[in-house]
Amino acid sequence: MRGVQGLGAAAVLPAALSIVMNMFPEGPERNKALGIWGAVGASGATFGVLAGGAITRYAGWPYIFYLNVVIGGAVLLVAPRVLPESKGVQDARRGYDVPGAVTVTGSLVLAVYAISQAPTVGWTAARTLVLLAIAAVLLATFVIVEARTEAPLLPLRLFRLKTLAGSNTVGFLLGASFYGYIFIGTLYMQQVLRYSAMTTGLAWLTVGLTGVVMAGPAQILVTKASVRLVMAIGMTVTASGILWATQVSAHGSFWADLTGPFFLTGAVTWVFIPVSIGALVGVTERDAGVASGLIDSSQQLGGAIGIAIASTVAATRSQGLLEHGHAAADALTGGFQQAFWVCGLIGLAAVPVALVLIRRQAPAPRPTPPDTARPTTPSATA
Repeated sequence: MRGVQGLGAAAVLPAALSIVMNMFPEGPERNKALGIWGAVGASGATFGVLAGGAITRYAGWPYIFYLNVVIGGAVLLVAPRVLPESKGVQDARRGYDVPGAVTVTGSLVLAVYAISQAPTVGWTAARTLVLLAIAAVLLATFVIVEARTEAPLLPLRLFRLKTLAGSNTVGFLLGASFYGYIFIGTLYMQQVLRYSAMTTGLAWLTVGLTGVVMAGPAQILVTKASVRLVMAIGMTVTASGILWATQVSAHGSFWADLTGPFFLTGAVTWVFIPVSIGALVGVTERDAGVASGLIDSSQQLGGAIGIAIASTVAATRSQGLLEHGHAAADALTGGFQQAFWVCGLIGLAAVPVALVLIRRQAPAPRPTPPDTARPTTPSATA
């Protein structure tokens, strides 16, 4: 059922982002729209952690899934009334790239599974090495398939757009860094500080509210300065907050150990917004859905791999400390500290990527070829 939910998200998020892209021309108007997009996303995340904590505390964790049913029903009622229909001209070459979907999915699933199981079976164990090797072969096969098929799942020509390629790389590193940080931070609060689900949700409000406040200035600075500058600043501040969290202690508190890091990592909207803008620069209406899906996939896949790496590092370090006679709280904290270091350094690695790969000034969008042009509509789905 979680897989089915993932399929739904894979349809909704690219379609929604491509609608925003096609409703607003590239430039200040789109930047402002994506600034609102970022603020709404941060608000949703803030509401989600708070609602999840409250439902878990007072009703039980299985009931968190019913919240999605209510929200989904509301969207089904509202969307037809606020979003005009859009149907492009059918392209005879369009189809579903089954070999591409199977190879890329298989590669990523095997890689994440191998990393997550490495603390148990060993990093040099035959199973770990074989799974990683198969994942690499499947990924290489995916690239070959995409280069040769007539209707690829991911047209490799999109990576000729330097800003798009750079934005997706930063998005991947952002997902690996920030999602790993959220996962490890939640474990620290619940396993070491003994916070309830409700208290943990309230603590994460610091990050969400800061992100909402900073979303507006982010889109203004992108317009007045540049995508890569705001992206680099946001990633630097976010990574600094994560590295600050390496100082947490086994007998810490929210105000002493977490408030500062949480406020700094609220600057993550200064990365999400320019990454979304950069990932759509120079993209034609025909490729809007693919480009929107690509940036979302980059962040989500980065998050999956980042969480696997961070949890592996934390578990390995904690187990080692326990074997050397450290108390449980100290051992857990030591593992979480090391995982924060990994997440923070991954975040810092995105800074030079942004400065090198993102163009100083975005190019104008390429015209849509006449034979694949769609009628001009207020929106376009993936």
